[in-house]
Amino acid sequence: IISMDYYPTLMELAGISSEKINAQTVDGKSMVSLIEETENEREAVYWHYPHYHQEGGVPYSAVRDGNWKLIENFETNSFELYNLENDISEQNNLIETEPEKAETLKVKLSKWRDEVDAQYATPNDAFDKKRERKKRVNN
Repeated sequence: IISMDYYPTLMELAGISSEKINAQTVDGKSMVSLIEETENEREAVYWHYPHYHQEGGVPYSAVRDGNWKLIENFETNSFELYNLENDISEQNNLIETEPEKAETLKVKLSKWRDEVDAQYATPNDAFDKKRERKKRVNN
């Protein structure tokens, strides 16, 4: 489950019709089936964080499919691949040793971003790194 699942889950639990939910742009999926202990049909969980964060977060997208997690870092144009069953702390990047799995997940992630019309960061030509750093130091 991921935070985007809360809204459709709460809507379904509140008895609000799926027609009303489907008329909106909703990235998540209802997890009521997990609460009711029925089977969930989600194939994978996707997330997209296309911007920087003041706490150090960088733009990235990720997909978790079963025990596998692929992360695409937009700042470095690099990928990381982890088998979470064997490496829950994501210390052993398998991008070089599992190229077929990496490629499969890259395709899934790209297809999902196209389906949800994911937005991307654009360069800010007015950004002055030195001035921004001074603001942080003085605050």
